[in-house]
Amino acid sequence: MKLIRNIILAVVIGLVLLVVFRGPILKAAVSTVVAQVTGLGVQVDKIDVGIFRPVFEIGDLKVYNSAGFPEKLMLDLPQLYVRYDLPQVFQGKIHLNELRLNLEQFAVVK
Repeated sequence: MKLIRNIILAVVIGLVLLVVFRGPILKAAVSTVVAQVTGLGVQVDKIDVGIFRPVFEIGDLKVYNSAGFPEKLMLDLPQLYVRYDLPQVFQGKIHLNELRLNLEQFAVVK
């Protein structure tokens, strides 16, 4: 009985920590995945995913070009805000109620 109580307590503490620190965890995950997939440097200031509201927000996303490109910065995205329809997502459809994209710079070199 004591073992079950300790397991439940550990799961609850883990979930609370995950909710509290979801921003830094997501920042690290997004930076790592984008860097591995693209091979480019990535800097993210803020990532917020709503728990009780269907909102996804990224603040100050910067993607840097590889060495040898004339422009050091490829993408400067001060804000990406998406409010989506959660029931539609569960049905396999994507319906965006609101999308705000503030694009400062996007440099493409061919």
